Amino acid sequence: MTWFPYDFTSDFIDGRLNAVSTHIALLGVTIAAEIAVAVGIVLESHPKTIREYLGMWLVLCGVFIGVVFTVLLFIFDEGISRTQQIQITELNQAALAASHKAEILAEENLKLQMALLPRKVLVGNEITGLQELALAPKANVQIEAIPDWEATTLAREIKFVLERYGHWNVQFISKIPVESIEDGVVILTPNESPIDPGHPTKMSPSLKALYDVLCQSLGPRAPDNLGVRWYEIETKVAQAELGGFVMPPNKIVVVIGARPLDWTFPINPSKTPLLHAK
Repeated sequence: MTWFPYDFTSDFIDGRLNAVSTHIALLGVTIAAEIAVAVGIVLESHPKTIREYLGMWLVLCGVFIGVVFTVLLFIFDEGISRTQQIQITELNQAALAASHKAEILAEENLKLQMALLPRKVLVGNEITGLQELALAPKANVQIEAIPDWEATTLAREIKFVLERYGHWNVQFISKIPVESIEDGVVILTPNESPIDPGHPTKMSPSLKALYDVLCQSLGPRAPDNLGVRWYEIETKVAQAELGGFVMPPNKIVVVIGARPLDWTFPINPSKTPLLHAK
């Protein structure tokens, strides 16, 4: 069992006692002691001469002045303490604000880093489109990419994935003028000779597998010009809009444009919504 006076002394030395009540108690004892000294001197003295009266009054005035300035010192000390406490509070608030601002800057920096990441084709167990790719019938694919390092790197990754997981026939082409290529990734299929004969608006298993793999890596269609888009296009329209490019029959054409400025790397690719065949 801890002895009470020891706890009190320890709290007093460590400054854990109530500041106001402790200051009042100490100040009161100090004033009472000074008054007691003055009263004792007056009671013990029997002044008879002017010198003795003068000495007694000097003692009384000294005690009185000491009491007054002790109180003033206490008030001034309390004022300093309050000012320091206010400054500490303001510094703590400023530190919290700076910490919050640092968190915001770190979050914005992370978003900026994510926004600057090059596009990639993800591979892993969470990419369900790879399973569809392996099971889908083999398809013939042509890939056109603008002459840009990021776009050509993405084109090589798409070719690698299609050949590795789907054993597809993939060929690079350079037939579409750069100025006719949109930003992002566009999948083109011929309207007159659809991959799924008799269903010009329905995705074949092969096309759907390719679309799902790219969507999970690059994001879905919305918003426009981001992620992956699929168009069925007629030969005349392709020639008019793609600088005379002729859509090859029974082939899938993947056109890779510039990386959209607002495109960001999907954080949770397994949660990216997939397009289900109609």
